Amino acid sequence: MADTTLIYKCKKNDRQAFNELVVKYQHRIFNLAYRMLGHHQEAEDVCQQAFINAYNNIKKFQKKSSFMTWVYQITVNLCHNYHRKNIKQPKTQALYGNETTPDATSGQLSWGEPGNPGNPGDNPQQVAQIKERDQLIQDALNTLNPELKSVIVLRDVEGHPYAEISQMLKCPVGTVRSRLTKAREELKDRLKNFV
Repeated sequence: MADTTLIYKCKKNDRQAFNELVVKYQHRIFNLAYRMLGHHQEAEDVCQQAFINAYNNIKKFQKKSSFMTWVYQITVNLCHNYHRKNIKQPKTQALYGNETTPDATSGQLSWGEPGNPGNPGDNPQQVAQIKERDQLIQDALNTLNPELKSVIVLRDVEGHPYAEISQMLKCPVGTVRSRLTKAREELKDRLKNFV
């Protein structure tokens, strides 16, 4: 079913329709939260809270943006709130631990998904190199301030257009572009010894 139909049903208190939206977007929302927070359990918590917030506020959803953009905006805000409450050094975790991590079914990631180090045909050395590279990138991302991190994750990891990011972050497109430039420079500087 199309999102507009599902949202219409959600506004009529149809929980099954909302469950369909969750199933459709949960992997992308989890991956966004994971890239923003750098920790599996915290990303799961934020993902769950994002959908709870969306469910509780679905009647206020005005279709000025897509449902996905709206839930992304909720998720980014929750991640920023998490960073404000936990100003300490971000926790890091290997991208490929023993836990099962949802695979994204869509999105344009510039590096591997959490829990998906490469194709099964890759040799062990290639898989190890991919894991190491991905961990270096995630560690570098974790050092960026949340405003810069959110822009680079939304644009370079998730592949969203500038206008959509502008909606999600509630800031002008010019601000998105300038933050992205700064984020890329800082990330490049942090990774210069490894590239």
